[in-house]
Amino acid sequence: MNIRVEVKDAIATVTITREAVKNAFNAELIHELTQTFLKLEAQSEVRIIVLTGGGKVFSAGADLNYMKQLGTFSFEENKKDAESLAILFRTISDSSKATLARVNGHAFGGGLGLIATCDASVAVKSAKFSFSEVKLGMIPATIGPFVYQKIGYSHAKHLFTRGKVFSTDEALRVGLIHEVSEDEKELDKKINEMISDFLNASPQAIREAKRLVDYLEAGHSDVFERTTEWIAELRSSDEAQEGIQAFLEKRSPSWKQSE
Repeated sequence: MNIRVEVKDAIATVTITREAVKNAFNAELIHELTQTFLKLEAQSEVRIIVLTGGGKVFSAGADLNYMKQLGTFSFEENKKDAESLAILFRTISDSSKATLARVNGHAFGGGLGLIATCDASVAVKSAKFSFSEVKLGMIPATIGPFVYQKIGYSHAKHLFTRGKVFSTDEALRVGLIHEVSEDEKELDKKINEMISDFLNASPQAIREAKRLVDYLEAGHSDVFERTTEWIAELRSSDEAQEGIQAFLEKRSPSWKQSE
């Protein structure tokens, strides 16, 4: 196994354990991560998924020995492999759960795709980042759609083409990560604060809020009509009525029992 999964109460922590190769991707890791997120998606008791790296590195991206092997593959074989990676990113991005990237160290290449697909991210200040693909004669194609949604045209064009190593300060400035911690102890503190916020929100609301953001990003022409319908549907839902009633009664809503 290339990962470790721990589920406690409503929180699942997924740790990449390929520490000997800086948690780099190969076919087995891609498959295991995809299947793990699919299994966690089916577990109603799991409300939050935290993704992190074992050791001192989050993920160095693609395993270069694996990439060298792919160089001997046919176009169709390479396309199939790239599709499996794209499916992994789409699986994380489409999760109905709250997803957090606990960036415990450096993240290069595909590792940045993992960060971009998560809803929220916290990184230790010492972490370094790079879209290093251009230095190897490639481009960050598979992660591109997810990173582009996070950082936009200007930052993507600059960082994708330059391939430079950049700091957490710049990662925060361009919107790749959301918070920075001084060390790993503070990293866990900030992760726990985010977890608490997510547990305060209803599972239905988190799921629908994620769908709303994706809907707005797609640029649909019926946005005003659809959003008014959306809130009208949710106002009468069980969780919305429970949330309103709990607020009026000055008590915790039922979904906070998992905290």
